[in-house]
Amino acid sequence: MDVIRSLDRLLIKLVNRFADFKKDDPASFSLSKEFNIYPQFMFYLRRSQFLHTFNASPDESEYYRSVFLRENVSNSLVML
Repeated sequence: MDVIRSLDRLLIKLVNRFADFKKDDPASFSLSKEFNIYPQFMFYLRRSQFLHTFNASPDESEYYRSVFLRENVSNSLVML
């Protein structure tokens, strides 16, 4: 759970720095096109089998993590 909290903090810091928004107006929120897909990536990373090991054996969790670490960037993104 500490990893998920740190990911949440990183997402909030990034959005505070690079997003355009008006306080108390959710409709005014926008990200630049470079960061447009980043919140979706973080959403799926937080819910992936690489961070949540509930209902999986330790061997299975380690197998998925080792496969993830061996892949290149594009394949790793597909896995998420």
